[in-house]
Amino acid sequence: PGPDLLLLDAGGTGNQYIVWTSYNNFNFPILVFPTIDTSEDRTYFYGGTGPFTFDVKAAVLDLSQFGVPAGATVSQVRVFTEGGSCDLLGVGVLLSTCPPDIDGNGTVSLSDAAALVAALGSTPGQPSWNPHADLNADGSVDLRDYAVFQAELGGACP
Repeated sequence: PGPDLLLLDAGGTGNQYIVWTSYNNFNFPILVFPTIDTSEDRTYFYGGTGPFTFDVKAAVLDLSQFGVPAGATVSQVRVFTEGGSCDLLGVGVLLSTCPPDIDGNGTVSLSDAAALVAALGSTPGQPSWNPHADLNADGSVDLRDYAVFQAELGGACP
């Protein structure tokens, strides 16, 4: 439970996006409005004129909003811009408040070990990649991530 994805947008207020996930074969879209001010700005030139500066806004998404249960797998997120001035900067995965709890069930257990082993040797873009298994956030799942996991095995999440 809690925030899983972050959508970033540069533009005016009122921008909206339709977002789907692969969990339910893209059959459960939600409407997203980036309203959180990140205190960052983005400067653009359009048609040889400018610069135009826009606030970078964010929207935090919880996968349960899409009907995705804890521990389920989402391999793809689709985003459709709904409006003429939408400027999608990207969608990212937020790290857990309890990183060794790879499956998100609230404890660090053998089910997390299985998820870590399944992702060992993977990097972003590979079918076995699991961003939650990259416990040291270095862009690959390897024995360094296993060392982080082993130190926390059997513990409870905050």
